[in-house]
Amino acid sequence: RLHSKIVLVDGEVAIIGGINIDDRYFGKDGKLPWLDFAVKIRGPECGYVLDICRKNWNKTFIGKEKRSLEKLEKIESHPDNVQLKVNLNNWYRNKMEISRNYRSMIRLAQKSITIFASYFLPGSNDRKLLAKAAQRGIDIKIVLAAESDTPIFEKATHFLYDFILRNKIKIYEYQPTNLHAKVAVADGKWSTIGSYNMNRISDYASIEVNVGILDEAFTLSFEEILNNIIAKDCKEVTITENSKRSFISRFMGWVAYLAVRLVMRVLVQMTMKKRKK
Repeated sequence: RLHSKIVLVDGEVAIIGGINIDDRYFGKDGKLPWLDFAVKIRGPECGYVLDICRKNWNKTFIGKEKRSLEKLEKIESHPDNVQLKVNLNNWYRNKMEISRNYRSMIRLAQKSITIFASYFLPGSNDRKLLAKAAQRGIDIKIVLAAESDTPIFEKATHFLYDFILRNKIKIYEYQPTNLHAKVAVADGKWSTIGSYNMNRISDYASIEVNVGILDEAFTLSFEEILNNIIAKDCKEVTITENSKRSFISRFMGWVAYLAVRLVMRVLVQMTMKKRKK
C-alpha cells in the first residue's frame, strides 16, 4: 500500500512529492523525463514526517534491533515562515487528511482551481463537488496525460471526459512525455504537492503523503509554472473534439472504467480491517 515518496534527512529537511527513483522517470533511450513535482520543506512539520516514516518502518515483522528509534528533541521554525501542513492519507489508520483537503479546496474556491493528475478517476462525490464549483463560476482546469504508462487507466479517464466537459470544466492533455504529477492550486493562495491521485485507491487503499501550503507568494510562483506548462506543452480537449470519438472508443472507455472501478473495489476490500464477530 506504500505509495508515498519521501526523503527525510537528519530530521531537518524533507522532500515530498510524486517522484519515484527509477531510470524511466528521469528519461532514458532518448525519451524525456516524466513530468513530476516535489517540494523541499524545513521546520516543525519534519517531526510529523519522521513519525509517519517510523510507523511505516516499525512493523511487527521487523526485529527490535532493526527498529527505528530516532527522536527529535526540538525543531526550530524556518525563517521563511511559510504556512504548511504535511497531510497523510491512510484510511486503514483512520487518516484522510489529503482527501479532506482536496474537498475543502473545491468547496471553498472562489476564483480558480488547477489540478495536474496522472491517474485521475474521482468518485461520484468528488465529481459532484467539481460540477458544483464549476456552476459557481470557478475556472477549473484539469491536466491529464495524453499517453499514460497505464493504458487501461487512460481509457477509463477518457470515459469521464463527457461529464467533465459538459460541466464546463477545461481538460488539457500533456503532450511531451508521461504525466506523473499529482498537484493542485486554488485561488493563487493554496497549493498541494505529493503522491495523492484523485481516485479511490489513493482514498481508501494506498498510504499517501502530500504537503499543503497556504502561502500566496509560493502558490502564485508555482501557479505560473503550471500555467506555462499548460500554454507550451498541453493541448486542450474541446467538446467538439471529444464528440468525434468513435463508438468503439467510447465503448472501450466504458469497459475500462468498469474494470478499473472493480479493481479499486477489490483493493479497498483487501485493505479493510477484519471485524471481530
